[in-house]
Amino acid sequence: MKLNKIIEKEQVKSVKVLHDLHVHSEYSYDSEETLHNYFEIASKNNQTYFITTEHIEYMFIGTNCDWTVDYDKMIEELNKLQKEFPNITPLLGIEVGYHKENIEKMNKTINSRNFDQVIMSVHDSGEVDYYYADVALKLGENEFLTLYFNNVLEAVKTFDNYDILGHFDYGFKSAYKAFANVKLQNYQNIVEEIFKELIKKDKTLEINTKVQSALNDEHLRYFLNLYKNLGGKNITLASDSHEKKNYKYQFEHYLQIIKELGFNKLSYFINRQRFDYYI
Repeated sequence: MKLNKIIEKEQVKSVKVLHDLHVHSEYSYDSEETLHNYFEIASKNNQTYFITTEHIEYMFIGTNCDWTVDYDKMIEELNKLQKEFPNITPLLGIEVGYHKENIEKMNKTINSRNFDQVIMSVHDSGEVDYYYADVALKLGENEFLTLYFNNVLEAVKTFDNYDILGHFDYGFKSAYKAFANVKLQNYQNIVEEIFKELIKKDKTLEINTKVQSALNDEHLRYFLNLYKNLGGKNITLASDSHEKKNYKYQFEHYLQIIKELGFNKLSYFINRQRFDYYI
């Protein structure tokens, strides 16, 4: 089943309201939110687009099962919602969890649909779930974060079929909860390697407000300055929302910081092509 998506060139150029680029609904394993509720919010915000980026994970260690999506059912609902909310064009995205041994499966899933946007994230190593602070405590700060950042570096070096690196500091958030004094500066060398690989391959870095709100603004300023000084220009702003109350969570706050640091645009994607939203 295909998404009935008709986009005129002028529509792309006339985007006046930013949409949230990382959103989960009941079609993801870990969300119960309805697409209808999101569309209501998008319509009230006078948005041009709404994108869903449901989880695909193969043998996720947190649940010991595959996280899959019923795309035919979801696209059928998106087509109905487009008729109910004609001012909103639905876009189809995906968040795929990286595992080296599953690259073939990842590519097969991504290539099976006409996705507008692909987020690649690292949630677990196959043996270690990076979500939990108690796992960081058990391993210790250095071992946990060295494992995590090396896993992210491996992902950006090994896999290319994506547009956005999702929450590169996902594991750092867990370490921050476990060790309040941990600093990203202590891992600058490997973070620089990650950013250089993104820049070289012309990928986009996600600023994930769900992760950032669990850290602090100093952390965001540090890594964005580092990214910018290395030549990084392409960023997205996203909530990683799993329920409607977090859609575009704290966007105004983080937009202000982004602008203060000298960025004047954000990225969004249609048909895997990057476009600019000027802020």
